[in-house]
Amino acid sequence: MTGRTPSPTRLPASCCRSPNTCQKGWDDDILPATKAEHSYNGEVYSPGIEQTTVAMYYNKKLVEAAGVKPPQTLADAWTWPQALEAFKKCQQGPAGAATVWGLGPTRFGNGQPGLVYQDLTYQRSAGDPKAAPTSSAYKTFWAFAPDGKTAEGYLNTPEAVEALKFYQSMFNAEGVAPKVGIPNAFFDAKACFYIDTPAAGNALIKDPKIEWGITPLPYFKTPVVHTGSTTFGATARSKHPEIAAKFVVDMSVGEYAYMNVSQRGNLPTLKSLFPRFDVYNKYPMKVFVDQLQSWGQPRPPGPEVRPV
Repeated sequence: MTGRTPSPTRLPASCCRSPNTCQKGWDDDILPATKAEHSYNGEVYSPGIEQTTVAMYYNKKLVEAAGVKPPQTLADAWTWPQALEAFKKCQQGPAGAATVWGLGPTRFGNGQPGLVYQDLTYQRSAGDPKAAPTSSAYKTFWAFAPDGKTAEGYLNTPEAVEALKFYQSMFNAEGVAPKVGIPNAFFDAKACFYIDTPAAGNALIKDPKIEWGITPLPYFKTPVVHTGSTTFGATARSKHPEIAAKFVVDMSVGEYAYMNVSQRGNLPTLKSLFPRFDVYNKYPMKVFVDQLQSWGQPRPPGPEVRPV
Protein backbone atom coordinates (compact mmCIF):
# COMPACT_ATOMS: atom_id res chain seq x y z
CA MET A 1 0.00 0.00 0.00
CA THR A 2 2.40 2.65 -1.20
CA GLY A 3 1.75 6.32 -1.79
CA ARG A 4 -0.14 6.87 1.47
CA THR A 5 0.52 9.83 3.73
CA PRO A 6 3.20 8.93 6.27
CA SER A 7 2.10 8.58 9.90
CA PRO A 8 2.57 11.74 12.01
CA THR A 9 5.21 11.93 14.65
CA ARG A 10 4.52 12.39 18.33
CA LEU A 11 5.55 15.82 19.58
CA PRO A 12 9.00 15.49 21.17
CA ALA A 13 9.13 16.57 24.81
CA SER A 14 12.10 18.83 24.08
CA CYS A 15 9.85 21.05 21.99
CA CYS A 16 8.04 22.13 25.12
CA ARG A 17 11.00 23.00 27.32
CA SER A 18 10.93 26.67 26.40
CA PRO A 19 8.16 29.00 27.65
CA ASN A 20 8.26 30.65 24.24
CA THR A 21 7.12 27.51 22.44
CA CYS A 22 4.62 25.98 24.88
CA GLN A 23 2.14 27.60 27.22
CA LYS A 24 2.35 26.58 30.84
CA GLY A 25 -0.79 24.65 31.67
CA TRP A 26 -1.56 23.80 28.03
CA ASP A 27 -3.16 20.53 29.12
CA ASP A 28 -5.78 22.49 31.10
CA ASP A 29 -6.11 25.17 28.42
CA ILE A 30 -6.82 22.95 25.43
CA LEU A 31 -10.45 22.10 24.72
CA PRO A 32 -11.12 18.44 25.60
CA ALA A 33 -12.54 17.58 22.17
CA THR A 34 -9.50 19.12 20.47
CA LYS A 35 -7.07 17.14 22.59
CA ALA A 36 -9.01 13.93 21.92
CA GLU A 37 -9.08 14.35 18.15
CA HIS A 38 -5.35 15.06 17.99
CA SER A 39 -4.31 12.18 20.24
CA TYR A 40 -3.72 8.48 19.80
CA ASN A 41 -3.17 6.01 22.64
CA GLY A 42 -2.82 8.93 25.04
CA GLU A 43 -0.12 10.73 23.03
CA VAL A 44 -0.72 14.15 21.48
CA TYR A 45 0.33 14.39 17.83
CA SER A 46 -0.69 18.00 17.18
CA PRO A 47 -2.02 20.85 19.34
CA GLY A 48 -4.35 22.03 16.55
CA ILE A 49 -4.27 25.60 15.25
CA GLU A 50 -8.02 26.24 15.11
CA GLN A 51 -11.34 24.60 15.86
CA THR A 52 -14.86 24.68 14.46
CA THR A 53 -18.27 23.02 14.59
CA VAL A 54 -21.75 23.62 13.17
CA ALA A 55 -24.91 25.29 14.48
CA MET A 56 -28.17 26.28 12.83
CA TYR A 57 -28.58 29.80 11.46
CA TYR A 58 -32.00 31.34 10.88
CA ASN A 59 -33.45 34.26 8.95
CA LYS A 60 -35.04 36.54 11.56
CA LYS A 61 -37.62 38.12 9.27
CA LEU A 62 -38.80 34.80 7.86
CA VAL A 63 -39.12 33.01 11.19
CA GLU A 64 -40.80 35.97 12.88
CA ALA A 65 -43.32 36.23 10.04
CA ALA A 66 -44.08 32.54 10.55
CA GLY A 67 -44.47 32.96 14.31
CA VAL A 68 -41.45 30.76 15.05
CA LYS A 69 -39.14 31.53 18.00
CA PRO A 70 -35.87 29.57 17.75
CA PRO A 71 -34.13 28.92 21.09
CA GLN A 72 -30.90 30.75 21.72
CA THR A 73 -29.39 28.64 24.50
CA LEU A 74 -28.27 25.03 24.76
CA ALA A 75 -30.69 24.40 27.61
CA ASP A 76 -33.64 25.21 25.36
CA ALA A 77 -32.33 23.56 22.17
CA TRP A 78 -34.88 21.92 19.89
CA THR A 79 -35.14 18.23 19.25
CA TRP A 80 -35.22 17.30 15.56
CA PRO A 81 -39.01 16.75 15.55
CA GLN A 82 -39.44 20.26 17.01
CA ALA A 83 -37.10 21.68 14.39
CA LEU A 84 -39.04 19.92 11.62
CA GLU A 85 -42.26 21.60 12.75
CA ALA A 86 -40.48 24.96 12.60
CA PHE A 87 -39.21 24.19 9.08
CA LYS A 88 -42.71 23.29 7.90
CA LYS A 89 -44.26 26.36 9.49
CA CYS A 90 -41.71 28.73 7.97
CA GLN A 91 -41.45 27.15 4.51
CA GLN A 92 -43.20 28.89 1.62
CA GLY A 93 -44.54 26.94 -1.32
CA PRO A 94 -45.33 23.24 -1.70
CA ALA A 95 -43.31 20.45 -0.13
CA GLY A 96 -40.41 19.50 -2.35
CA ALA A 97 -40.82 22.55 -4.59
CA ALA A 98 -40.64 25.49 -2.20
CA THR A 99 -39.94 29.10 -3.05
CA VAL A 100 -38.50 29.50 0.45
CA TRP A 101 -37.17 26.28 1.98
CA GLY A 102 -37.53 25.30 5.60
CA LEU A 103 -33.93 24.09 5.75
CA GLY A 104 -31.43 25.33 3.21
CA PRO A 105 -28.92 23.04 1.47
CA THR A 106 -25.43 22.68 2.84
CA ARG A 107 -22.46 24.38 1.19
CA PHE A 108 -20.26 21.42 2.10
CA GLY A 109 -19.31 18.96 -0.60
CA ASN A 110 -21.55 19.38 -3.63
CA GLY A 111 -24.40 20.90 -1.64
CA GLN A 112 -26.29 17.64 -1.37
CA PRO A 113 -26.97 15.79 1.88
CA GLY A 114 -24.63 13.21 3.30
CA LEU A 115 -21.49 14.94 4.60
CA VAL A 116 -20.28 13.15 7.75
CA TYR A 117 -19.10 16.32 9.49
CA GLN A 118 -22.63 17.66 9.56
CA ASP A 119 -25.02 14.78 8.98
CA LEU A 120 -23.60 11.92 11.04
CA THR A 121 -24.75 13.88 14.08
CA TYR A 122 -28.34 12.85 13.29
CA GLN A 123 -27.51 9.21 14.02
CA ARG A 124 -25.12 9.89 16.89
CA SER A 125 -27.61 12.13 18.67
CA ALA A 126 -30.09 9.23 18.72
CA GLY A 127 -27.66 7.32 20.95
CA ASP A 128 -26.56 7.65 24.55
CA PRO A 129 -22.89 7.65 25.64
CA LYS A 130 -23.98 6.97 29.24
CA ALA A 131 -25.77 3.74 28.36
CA ALA A 132 -24.22 0.32 28.89
CA PRO A 133 -21.28 -0.22 26.48
CA THR A 134 -22.95 -3.33 25.08
CA SER A 135 -26.22 -1.52 24.34
CA SER A 136 -27.31 -0.30 20.92
CA ALA A 137 -27.86 3.17 22.38
CA TYR A 138 -24.19 3.38 23.40
CA LYS A 139 -22.97 2.03 20.07
CA THR A 140 -25.22 4.43 18.18
CA PHE A 141 -23.60 7.42 19.84
CA TRP A 142 -20.03 6.30 19.10
CA ALA A 143 -20.88 5.25 15.50
CA PHE A 144 -17.82 2.97 15.11
CA ALA A 145 -16.16 0.29 17.18
CA PRO A 146 -13.37 1.57 19.44
CA ASP A 147 -10.71 0.21 17.07
CA GLY A 148 -12.26 2.11 14.17
CA LYS A 149 -12.54 -1.05 12.09
CA THR A 150 -16.18 -2.01 12.53
CA ALA A 151 -19.38 -0.13 11.66
CA GLU A 152 -21.64 -3.19 11.88
CA GLY A 153 -23.81 -2.91 14.98
CA TYR A 154 -22.91 0.78 15.32
CA LEU A 155 -24.09 2.65 12.21
CA ASN A 156 -27.04 0.31 11.67
CA THR A 157 -28.56 0.04 15.16
CA PRO A 158 -32.35 0.48 15.48
CA GLU A 159 -31.77 3.97 16.86
CA ALA A 160 -29.49 4.93 13.97
CA VAL A 161 -31.94 3.58 11.40
CA GLU A 162 -34.81 5.58 12.88
CA ALA A 163 -32.68 8.74 12.85
CA LEU A 164 -31.80 8.14 9.19
CA LYS A 165 -35.44 7.60 8.29
CA PHE A 166 -36.21 10.98 9.83
CA TYR A 167 -33.33 12.53 7.93
CA GLN A 168 -34.59 10.97 4.70
CA SER A 169 -38.10 12.27 5.30
CA MET A 170 -36.95 15.89 5.31
CA PHE A 171 -35.89 15.53 1.67
CA ASN A 172 -38.72 13.23 0.58
CA ALA A 173 -41.98 12.85 2.51
CA GLU A 174 -41.79 16.19 4.33
CA GLY A 175 -40.05 18.04 1.49
CA VAL A 176 -38.60 20.79 3.67
CA ALA A 177 -35.04 20.55 2.28
CA PRO A 178 -33.91 20.47 -1.37
CA LYS A 179 -32.18 17.43 -2.81
CA VAL A 180 -29.70 19.51 -4.79
CA GLY A 181 -27.35 22.33 -3.98
CA ILE A 182 -28.74 25.87 -4.35
CA PRO A 183 -25.87 28.36 -4.11
CA ASN A 184 -26.42 31.02 -1.42
CA ALA A 185 -30.02 29.94 -0.72
CA PHE A 186 -29.88 31.11 2.91
CA PHE A 187 -27.99 34.31 2.14
CA ASP A 188 -30.49 35.15 -0.59
CA ALA A 189 -33.43 34.67 1.80
CA LYS A 190 -34.54 31.49 0.03
CA ALA A 191 -34.29 29.37 3.18
CA CYS A 192 -35.47 29.91 6.75
CA PHE A 193 -32.79 27.80 8.45
CA TYR A 194 -29.30 26.73 7.49
CA ILE A 195 -26.54 24.68 9.13
CA ASP A 196 -22.97 25.97 8.91
CA THR A 197 -19.75 26.79 10.78
CA PRO A 198 -18.74 30.12 12.43
CA ALA A 199 -17.28 31.18 9.07
CA ALA A 200 -20.79 31.91 7.78
CA GLY A 201 -21.56 34.11 10.77
CA ASN A 202 -18.33 36.03 10.46
CA ALA A 203 -19.10 36.58 6.76
CA LEU A 204 -22.57 37.89 7.65
CA ILE A 205 -21.10 40.20 10.27
CA LYS A 206 -18.88 41.76 7.61
CA ASP A 207 -21.62 41.82 4.97
CA PRO A 208 -25.08 41.60 6.62
CA LYS A 209 -27.20 40.56 3.65
CA ILE A 210 -30.02 39.46 5.96
CA GLU A 211 -31.09 39.75 9.58
CA TRP A 212 -30.02 36.52 11.21
CA GLY A 213 -29.67 34.58 14.42
CA ILE A 214 -28.25 31.24 15.56
CA THR A 215 -29.96 28.36 17.33
CA PRO A 216 -28.16 25.28 18.70
CA LEU A 217 -27.99 22.22 16.48
CA PRO A 218 -31.10 20.06 17.11
CA TYR A 219 -30.80 16.49 18.36
CA PHE A 220 -32.85 13.36 19.10
CA LYS A 221 -31.70 12.13 22.53
CA THR A 222 -28.16 13.35 23.16
CA PRO A 223 -26.92 16.75 21.95
CA VAL A 224 -23.74 16.36 19.90
CA VAL A 225 -21.74 18.39 17.41
CA HIS A 226 -18.64 17.34 15.52
CA THR A 227 -15.38 19.16 15.99
CA GLY A 228 -12.22 19.42 13.92
CA SER A 229 -10.58 21.88 11.60
CA THR A 230 -7.18 22.76 10.16
CA THR A 231 -4.10 21.60 12.03
CA PHE A 232 -0.37 21.16 11.57
CA GLY A 233 1.55 17.94 12.09
CA ALA A 234 5.10 16.69 11.62
CA THR A 235 5.57 13.57 9.50
CA ALA A 236 7.48 10.64 10.95
CA ARG A 237 9.73 10.77 7.87
CA SER A 238 10.89 14.29 8.62
CA LYS A 239 14.65 14.67 8.46
CA HIS A 240 14.45 17.22 11.29
CA PRO A 241 11.63 16.04 13.60
CA GLU A 242 12.64 18.28 16.50
CA ILE A 243 12.55 21.42 14.36
CA ALA A 244 9.35 20.36 12.61
CA ALA A 245 7.61 19.64 15.91
CA LYS A 246 8.77 22.98 17.33
CA PHE A 247 7.24 24.74 14.31
CA VAL A 248 3.96 22.87 14.87
CA VAL A 249 3.85 23.95 18.50
CA ASP A 250 4.85 27.56 17.77
CA MET A 251 2.04 27.92 15.23
CA SER A 252 -0.53 26.44 17.61
CA VAL A 253 -0.13 28.60 20.71
CA GLY A 254 0.24 32.26 21.60
CA GLU A 255 0.10 35.07 19.07
CA TYR A 256 0.39 32.86 16.00
CA ALA A 257 -2.69 30.93 17.06
CA TYR A 258 -4.54 34.18 17.75
CA MET A 259 -3.55 35.66 14.38
CA ASN A 260 -4.64 32.56 12.49
CA VAL A 261 -8.09 32.48 14.07
CA SER A 262 -8.49 36.23 13.58
CA GLN A 263 -7.86 35.93 9.87
CA ARG A 264 -9.77 32.72 9.13
CA GLY A 265 -12.91 33.25 11.20
CA ASN A 266 -12.95 29.91 13.01
CA LEU A 267 -12.70 29.13 16.72
CA PRO A 268 -9.58 28.93 18.90
CA THR A 269 -8.40 25.60 20.29
CA LEU A 270 -7.33 27.21 23.57
CA LYS A 271 -9.82 28.43 26.16
CA SER A 272 -7.50 31.30 27.11
CA LEU A 273 -7.90 32.83 23.64
CA PHE A 274 -11.70 33.10 23.68
CA PRO A 275 -11.82 36.28 25.85
CA ARG A 276 -9.81 38.08 23.15
CA PHE A 277 -12.63 37.60 20.62
CA ASP A 278 -15.59 39.81 21.54
CA VAL A 279 -17.70 38.17 18.85
CA TYR A 280 -17.55 34.80 20.64
CA ASN A 281 -18.45 36.19 24.06
CA LYS A 282 -22.03 37.17 23.23
CA TYR A 283 -25.02 35.90 21.30
CA PRO A 284 -25.31 34.82 18.52
CA MET A 285 -21.76 33.53 17.92
CA LYS A 286 -21.38 32.38 21.53
CA VAL A 287 -23.67 29.48 20.62
CA PHE A 288 -20.73 27.90 18.79
CA VAL A 289 -18.49 28.25 21.83
CA ASP A 290 -21.12 26.79 24.17
CA GLN A 291 -21.72 23.85 21.84
CA LEU A 292 -18.02 23.20 21.41
CA GLN A 293 -17.39 23.13 25.13
CA SER A 294 -20.51 21.18 26.16
CA TRP A 295 -21.44 19.01 23.16
CA GLY A 296 -18.27 18.73 21.06
CA GLN A 297 -17.10 15.29 19.96
CA PRO A 298 -14.39 14.33 17.44
CA ARG A 299 -15.60 12.53 14.35
CA PRO A 300 -15.28 8.77 14.83
CA PRO A 301 -11.82 7.48 13.85
CA GLY A 302 -11.35 5.15 10.93
CA PRO A 303 -8.89 2.26 10.71
CA GLU A 304 -5.28 3.09 11.42
CA VAL A 305 -3.24 3.30 8.21
CA ARG A 306 0.47 2.62 8.25
CA PRO A 307 2.75 3.06 5.23
CA VAL A 308 4.39 -0.09 3.88
